[in-house]
Amino acid sequence: MPSSTSSRGQLVELGSRIQIGRPSAAPSPCPDCPSSCENAGSRQRGRSMSIVRKLEPISLEVYLTREERSPTRHEYIHGYLRAMTGSSDIHNKLAGRLYAALLSHLSDPPCETFISDMKLMTADRVYYPDVWVCCNDPSRDAYFRTCPLLIVEVLSPSTEATDRFEKLLCYQQLDSLQEYVLVAQDTVRVEVYRRAAGNWDLEICTEDDTVELCSIALALPIAEIYSSAIRPT
Repeated sequence: MPSSTSSRGQLVELGSRIQIGRPSAAPSPCPDCPSSCENAGSRQRGRSMSIVRKLEPISLEVYLTREERSPTRHEYIHGYLRAMTGSSDIHNKLAGRLYAALLSHLSDPPCETFISDMKLMTADRVYYPDVWVCCNDPSRDAYFRTCPLLIVEVLSPSTEATDRFEKLLCYQQLDSLQEYVLVAQDTVRVEVYRRAAGNWDLEICTEDDTVELCSIALALPIAEIYSSAIRPT
């Protein structure tokens, strides 16, 4: 991106060229299509202006109805939608291994294990966590739950900032949540945010460590999570 100085310099130079001397006469209309040539610019400007619309927030009920029919998944943030992008093969492998491990460990009620197609609904937001667990959730809706016990997000370049800041702050407001786990996909690293006496502790696990998920009494060797998932460098 050019610097602000160079951008202003280009604008000044262009402005000087336009203002030097007397204005030239308007160009003659083209002989074959005078009216269309003269009005092409104004029509184009009119078309451009006609598609500029102010985005209006939608209700949660409208969002849920549209989302059931939409081929693209969207997160819902204070009435506005954020389209979700596809994920990499490594992302899918990591999420798949974690889902399989949690599902096997929590095979019986009252706990349920979900992967990224199930909605997590809060007061004014709806997310699609990568892997998550609910126990005794009162909502029991076919498309969403409201009381997660454990949430796992696999970090991606396009979502890492959202997962680390926006979602972390939102999830920590959920009374039911006990652990929030961030899993890197470009290196062997798992971060576990754990509720403890009204605060949140952070535990970082790397190679040869075991990831302790205290909320569901499960210990996962980190090697099992990353087995064959990281590309050799």
